[in-house]
Amino acid sequence: MTVDNAPPKAGRREWIALAVLTLPTLLVTMDLNVLLLALPHVASDLQAGPVEQLWITDIYAFIVAGLTVTMGNVGDRFGRRKILLISAAMFVVASLLCAFATSVTMLIIARALLGAAGAALAPLTLALIIGTFKDPKQMGTALGVWASALGGGVVLGPPIGGIVLNSFWWGSVFLIGVPIMVVVLLAGPVVLEESRNPDGARIDLRSVALFLVAILPVVAALKEVARSGVGLRPVLLLALGAAGIVLFIRRQSRIPNPLLDLTLFKSKLVRSGMSVFVSGGLFAGALALVIALYLQLVEGLSVLAAGLWMLPAALVGLLFNNIAPKVAGVFRPGHVIAVGMLIAMAGSMMLTLVGPVGGLAIVVVGLAVVLIGTSPIGPVANQVVMTNTPPEKAGAIGGLVSTGGELGAAFGVAVLGSVAAAVYKGNMIVPAGLPADAATTAGEGITGAVAVAGELPAGQANALLASAHDAFNAGLITVAVIAAIGFVIIATVAWRGLGHVAPFGAGHGAPEADADPADARPDASDEPDPDADRAAA
Repeated sequence: MTVDNAPPKAGRREWIALAVLTLPTLLVTMDLNVLLLALPHVASDLQAGPVEQLWITDIYAFIVAGLTVTMGNVGDRFGRRKILLISAAMFVVASLLCAFATSVTMLIIARALLGAAGAALAPLTLALIIGTFKDPKQMGTALGVWASALGGGVVLGPPIGGIVLNSFWWGSVFLIGVPIMVVVLLAGPVVLEESRNPDGARIDLRSVALFLVAILPVVAALKEVARSGVGLRPVLLLALGAAGIVLFIRRQSRIPNPLLDLTLFKSKLVRSGMSVFVSGGLFAGALALVIALYLQLVEGLSVLAAGLWMLPAALVGLLFNNIAPKVAGVFRPGHVIAVGMLIAMAGSMMLTLVGPVGGLAIVVVGLAVVLIGTSPIGPVANQVVMTNTPPEKAGAIGGLVSTGGELGAAFGVAVLGSVAAAVYKGNMIVPAGLPADAATTAGEGITGAVAVAGELPAGQANALLASAHDAFNAGLITVAVIAAIGFVIIATVAWRGLGHVAPFGAGHGAPEADADPADARPDASDEPDPDADRAAA
């Protein structure tokens, strides 16, 4: 008798479930930056000072980064669908509180609640997708859609926010997600299958606290470096975060039911996949930042116009997010990622032509090539990591993937943003005749130079802006060269660390027979198969 071991194909219900899971994934990243355009209106209406504005914008990202792994574990223990739906309801309530906030304190608290709800969305949608789609090729397609939604929220946030703000008050940007989450609440119980870790243990609250101590100071330090450069405060925050990381890892290695199972990293596939995912986000995030600043401060576009100019490149990248898993069904995933990184390197080198060859067109096309090259990272690297993780740990590792992406992007913005700022200062030549205060402001950064130029006579303003544009272009080129080198390194890691993984579907996304035994799914091979025992009985 022939036994068909092929995994079951997804049907209509599974694809509807994917559509439902895509909606909250889109919102969690959209809410990271949808507030940017509304912030001046918020500050004016609620009388928010500079420090309060920073809290309003940053508290959401801080809470998401700090609680994502924890919420993944909570879903593993109590039920991923249940926690997802509770978080969706909480997201609706917090969005309404944000929209109708009457004070700065109320808005900050509501944004924190929004972050707590959002922390569960990315890891649990990822875990539910892995559990829903058994066929590796269909899983790749589903992860491509998931990665597109994750990136699409970042891209669509500013344009959608700008369109809404043209007709409504600032609170309306928080209402965008309410009807979407209502759809999730209505359809989720019908089309989503519940899943959990049957042996889930009690959540270790001390580990949760240590993880917050490890992550939140690091995120805060990176954001402060991105804004103000290296100083004593971010250094102290990084030191606190480093101490928290050491204590967290020590505790996870000693307790029987850790918040994060460190044995997962014994697998070369998991280590390499996570490295590719985090470092790819680092360089892509840094390039997106300097290009957004270039469009606004060198080309003189508004925030909305800059977002619209970046939209075609982003849409091309999202399209290739869905093509990449299909390519990885034909060729080895590690090789697909490596070739993609070389394409991204070519796009980065294209950006070095800004100024001498062209401006707006070079930047937009170069960004599109970079995003095409980085498109395999989200769906393909994630599929390798998730399919080589025990199913009962899906929520936790999904949380780690989401947190890693957040930290990678923040680190790239902070470090490479600081590099661009340093290059600007080193290349900026302030024209003679400017008052001392104005010259200092213009020399600190291009934002200051643009502000100073607005108060000068036409001749002086044009000379100052020309010098500032040249200095900023030098910073952009430096970041692009660093990113190009980084993409080559990532290509090497992907080729060597993931190159032995069979095409999705051929070997179910697993290492081939002659691969390193350590790359087998942790703890899976030594456990009895209850389904096989029941079949034999």
